[in-house]
Amino acid sequence: MTNSIRLFATLAFVAASTLAACGGSKTPPKSTTTTRTQTETTTDTGDNTSTDSTEKKTENADGSTTTTTNEKTNTAAPGK
Repeated sequence: MTNSIRLFATLAFVAASTLAACGGSKTPPKSTTTTRTQTETTTDTGDNTSTDSTEKKTENADGSTTTTTNEKTNTAAPGK
């Protein structure tokens, strides 16, 4: 019985050492991306213009943040 316990402990040690040597015990880096989008529309009825604004923030896996802003002003001829 004692020999089988020693054999098991030796095999477990060899397996753990081999796994660590091959890099198998390292955790892979996270590859998640979080995206938040906010949309805002403002209308000024006095001069028939409106502004559409969209801001998109993306949080990357490495912790950096990318922000994309899109703003469009719509104009119409007076009286339309």
